[in-house]
This record gives sequence, structure tokens and C-alpha cells, in this order.
Amino acid sequence: MNEVLRGYLDEFVRVCLDNIVVFSNTTDEHKCHLGKVLERLQKHGLTCNPEKCRFGATEISFLGHLGTSDGIAKQPEKLEGIINHPPTNETEGPTTDASEIGVLWTSPQPSLFANKERRGV
Repeated sequence: MNEVLRGYLDEFVRVCLDNIVVFSNTTDEHKCHLGKVLERLQKHGLTCNPEKCRFGATEISFLGHLGTSDGIAKQPEKLEGIINHPPTNETEGPTTDASEIGVLWTSPQPSLFANKERRGV
């Protein structure tokens, strides 16, 4: 997908495996962006499953983030497990128990969408 959508990535498209998110500032711009993406997919013989598509959404959940016209934020329900996780005994050192791995991911991560001034999804 990265190769197919080269030139659009980070401008108005984000891709993760076969998931594509198109984001724009206005409805007209969004229609233009969608047209470009769909045209590129068609050119490469790729199709979209209409049952999995959401067009013109004002809010979207993607890889643990919530994108709205106000910007990008982490999904609160994804953070609950980390926030409510019982404290570990620091004298035990790093854990190797798979159920504890979430604790290792509590440091701030780079935003999924680095260009936060873009609004809309």
C-alpha cells in the first residue's frame, strides 16, 4: 500500500497494512483526496470492500488513536488498562510475564499523525 499511495502519504493519507485513512481540511478537499486515492487503487487493480469503508466520517478510531476535527488523541479506553494497572514491585526488575508488557509501553509514544494542524479525517 505504501508503494501504491506514494506521493500521498503524510500529505493526506495514512496506511497501516491494508487500512487507509484519508484526512482533509474541508469537505471539498476530502472529495478530491478520496478521488485521488480511489483512482490510484483502481490503477493498480485494487478494490475496497464497501462494508469496511466509511466515507466523510468526522471521527475515526485508528491504531489506538481517535481522530476528530479537533485533532488526534489517544483513545481513553485504550489507556484505562495502563492507568488502572496495579503497581509492580520495582525491586523485582523488568518483568517477563506477557500480562505485564503493557507497563513497558507507558512512556509517551510519537503521535500517529505528526502533522496535527490538519483537521478532519
